[in-house]
Parts: sequence; structure tokens; C-alpha cells
Amino acid sequence: MKELEYPFDGALIIKKKKSLKRRLLEEGKNFTPLRIAILGGQTTNDIKNVLEVFLLNYGIKGDFYESEYNMFYEDGMFENPELKNFAPEIIYLCTCIRNIPLFPAISDSSEEAASKLSEVYRRFEGLWEHLSET
Repeated sequence: MKELEYPFDGALIIKKKKSLKRRLLEEGKNFTPLRIAILGGQTTNDIKNVLEVFLLNYGIKGDFYESEYNMFYEDGMFENPELKNFAPEIIYLCTCIRNIPLFPAISDSSEEAASKLSEVYRRFEGLWEHLSET
């Protein structure tokens, strides 16, 4: 599909996502199903919609679970029967700078800055490890 060839026009794809999806589904491909969980620290609806169109273009029919806004950590670290029952094959952690809870201050020493970096990294590493195990 021409609209999905590089270079992309992201605004056009978002604008036409429903018609692109409909056209791809009407092609009658034998789609491979794939369960994808998107755990986001920001709004992920457009990401999901665009990802769905690109996957359909490659013969993959995504079934999506989306966390509530900024609930990626809670969904990933704590008991979540809905996510567990969904049993995703791929988990996409979609975070942004707002999801970094601790930044060094200009007055921090290099050791204090390194300590803060390590603390934030351990938080995300714990999330990745927990998701991998569960």
C-alpha cells in the first residue's frame, strides 16, 4: 500500500487510519494473529492505531491491550488479571521523559547524579524483569 511505504506521511496515516485498515482487511489476506500489550506512560491510542495498520500491511492482525494513561508501571508490576488473561506475545513499554521520576539537580555531585540514575534504572529494570517472568 503506497501510503505505508517510506517516506511516510504520519499525519496522513493518522487521518486515514480507518480507511487504510478497512482496505487492508478487505484484501482477504490470511492474517497471522498477534497479541500485543501496550503499557504506556502517555496516550497510546494513535500509536496503537498506526501500529495496527502497519501490521495489517504485513499480514499480521494485532489484538491489543492498552494500559490506562500513565499506568504502565502499575499494570506491569502488580497483579493485573486482565493483562494476565490477555497473555500478550509482545509487550511494548511506551514511556516518555515525564515517566522519569528523579532527575539530578545542577548542584548534585557526580556521585549523587549517578545514584539517581541508578535508582531510576533499577525501577525500570525491575519492571522489565517482572514482565519477563510473568
